Amino acid sequence: MPICVVIFKDVQEANELQKILRETSSGPLKIQLIKPSMPKDEFQAEINSDNKKMISSRDAIDIQNVKILSPKLAKQIRQKTMAFWLMPFGLITGLSFTKMTGLHTFENLGFPSIVEPLIGGFLGMGSGWIGSYFAAGSVNPDLNNDVGYLQKLNKEGLWLLIVETPLEIELPWKEIKESKNINIMSLNEI
Repeated sequence: MPICVVIFKDVQEANELQKILRETSSGPLKIQLIKPSMPKDEFQAEINSDNKKMISSRDAIDIQNVKILSPKLAKQIRQKTMAFWLMPFGLITGLSFTKMTGLHTFENLGFPSIVEPLIGGFLGMGSGWIGSYFAAGSVNPDLNNDVGYLQKLNKEGLWLLIVETPLEIELPWKEIKESKNINIMSLNEI
């Protein structure tokens, strides 16, 4: 997916580009406006200084809610996906292992023999859940310097507009370059 991040000093300019892109788009286009991540009091003062800003920045999201710019969010999504696959396999493996080996570990502790494979299955499922946490944490996405740079700009009070298109559709570069932006960065999805 071609991804472009357009950096603005003012939310009005970002909203103008957003409006132009939606009107002139010939295909599917995903646009996300990211509000500056500055202290709340400072951000509220900036928004309240102009009524138009307050109205137009309602649809802006926090940088922590954008997968490509938040490693923590990407890790949580990876963990949930891995747990979705590892937990059922752990359950089946635990059941199978208990039946194949003929162990009577829990039966010797006073549990009925019928419960033996179920406990093994639940232990396998728990192992899959724990494994998903460790596996998701061990993946170190090679964070671009671009992502760190964008996070820094966001903390400095700049607005980010992320524009994404499907592979077969080119980004609307003409409209993006004609906007009153500070900088334009092209990213590869992480």
